[in-house]
Amino acid sequence: MSRSKRRAGLRPGLRLVAFWLGLSASLPGGAPARAEGTLTPEQEQRVRSGEIVVRIDATDRPVVVVGLVDASPDRTFGIYADFANYRSIFGLTESEVTQQAGNRVQGRFAVDFPWPFGRRWALNETVVDPGRHRFTFRRREGSFKIYEGSLQVLPESENRSRVIYAARIDPDLPVPPWLVQWAQERVFPNVIRNVRGLLAKRPDKSE
Repeated sequence: MSRSKRRAGLRPGLRLVAFWLGLSASLPGGAPARAEGTLTPEQEQRVRSGEIVVRIDATDRPVVVVGLVDASPDRTFGIYADFANYRSIFGLTESEVTQQAGNRVQGRFAVDFPWPFGRRWALNETVVDPGRHRFTFRRREGSFKIYEGSLQVLPESENRSRVIYAARIDPDLPVPPWLVQWAQERVFPNVIRNVRGLLAKRPDKSE
């Protein structure tokens, strides 16, 4: 069976596996991912036309997704920084804040994968920097092998923002390499696409 046919025939459960495996990318030395949004001229043109671009440089670099959102940086970052939205943005089964002290937030989340994989969970710490419209996150414990990354929202114009999300997330699932590639290129953009949808449901009359 060709790889394209295998992709088209994914069952819903495998699509969930693909989404979370698609967030798996390597970082040198285990360092947190940085939201580095440098694009080629062709990629930049695609972003400006409304596409969400996934940049995969190498296995020792984070996977980066870049896209525009039709809302101010304050509104856009507000959606990402509101942990009540995490289930909708990241497709989580469970998500709750367990502790908060200043700009440091600890949260527990879980994802149910189809049999025989079962549930994966993680307790992670997020450091929020509202002034820079940025946060970083890192796994503290859990059955996820790796969960770390960053997000930054930059002003594109008064009422438009550029979102740069970089992550390394490994739920430790035994799946084939072609599924990893498919997930990275096709499913990763949901991190921005879902926020576009949330913002559309909450119109701001001032914009």
